[in-house]
Amino acid sequence: MSTLPATCIMFFGLGDGATDPETGEPLLAQKMRAQGVKVPTIIDYDSQQTGIDMIAKLPADEVLFLCAISCGANRLSIVASNIKNRRIAGMYMIAPSYWCNAGCPDVPDNAPNAWVFNGPWYLSLPPGLSSYVPKRVAGSTQPPIKRRWSQTWHPCDSDVVNVQDPILADMRRLIAA
Repeated sequence: MSTLPATCIMFFGLGDGATDPETGEPLLAQKMRAQGVKVPTIIDYDSQQTGIDMIAKLPADEVLFLCAISCGANRLSIVASNIKNRRIAGMYMIAPSYWCNAGCPDVPDNAPNAWVFNGPWYLSLPPGLSSYVPKRVAGSTQPPIKRRWSQTWHPCDSDVVNVQDPILADMRRLIAA
């Protein structure tokens, strides 16, 4: 089976890669690459313009995914809002933080397949790190944001069954040719 060309622009959360275990986002990126999705690098959560610039250089027919953890997950809506003429095949917000959403817009319609993976309020220090639930822009014509739960400590990205596997399965579905 062949697959469509695809790229995932990924963002770390606060603390860059220093606070993300090797079983989390770096492992998820490795698994994405193994199934044919290009992951150029994982970007600092507060470097949205870097991601926007990377997207601008992609071919127009390249399948685009966005994926991030914690504060980076909150910032994905900034990226999506700045590339409104580009369709985002999958937007995966892992453990967005209640504390990091100031200035972040709602999820725009160019991301019809948006997911949020939340963790319990009580499994994060400080509480609230995995609990923000993003919403769609007012008047959206797109389906509701899909919501999944992880019962692991923030940032939940090391949860293979409830976070990594659903993301990878969704990507495989979207790039199947």
